[in-house]
Amino acid sequence: MRKIAASLLNVENNEKANTTNTLIENGLTWVHYDIMDGIFVPATALTLEDVTKNVDLTEKHFVDIHLMVSTAENYIEKFKDVADLITFHHESESYEVGLEIVKNNQNRGFKQGIALNPKTNIEQIYDYIPFVDVVLVMSVQPGAGGQKFNENALNKISKLRKYIDERGLDVIIEVDGGINNITGPQAFDAGADVLVSGSYLCSEPTEERLNSIKGK
Repeated sequence: MRKIAASLLNVENNEKANTTNTLIENGLTWVHYDIMDGIFVPATALTLEDVTKNVDLTEKHFVDIHLMVSTAENYIEKFKDVADLITFHHESESYEVGLEIVKNNQNRGFKQGIALNPKTNIEQIYDYIPFVDVVLVMSVQPGAGGQKFNENALNKISKLRKYIDERGLDVIIEVDGGINNITGPQAFDAGADVLVSGSYLCSEPTEERLNSIKGK
């Protein structure tokens, strides 16, 4: 699998639907919605109403909810009916609470993911992997768009790919941050399945940009 997800974080509110539809016309199927509470990260971002509005105004797509919040469980309940995938951060909860969340949310009608920040060792999320559908590797510090790709993420991706494949697990590796025509092919070659691109893709939402992230 080599898929691209568009992050609308830096797209103006009145352009989000148009940008989404243009990307879908050009082959995109996956949209990544960043939810921030101003506590886990300094900024705030999309609300449930924003996401629902964009989904209603656009062609059908995979709705990927990325929670950058301090109380994941509350937000999961808010977004569960609109989401195809909900991912929260390992760092936002204690180890025990985080594991309880992923165990309790199996088979609830949406896929679930666990995210880890650039400074977090991947070994810290190994216990989550049997219970999730996606591991989201942050290749920038969460909370702002337009940042430079952290090349240490490539080693994490490779190690995760090996860990997942050796155990025969059906878990997707998603990568978020600084993805463009250079870093995209590098991340795919390291073992990523889905790459989230914001500024690079949404500033020019063309088929050529989509293909360039795949190295075409």
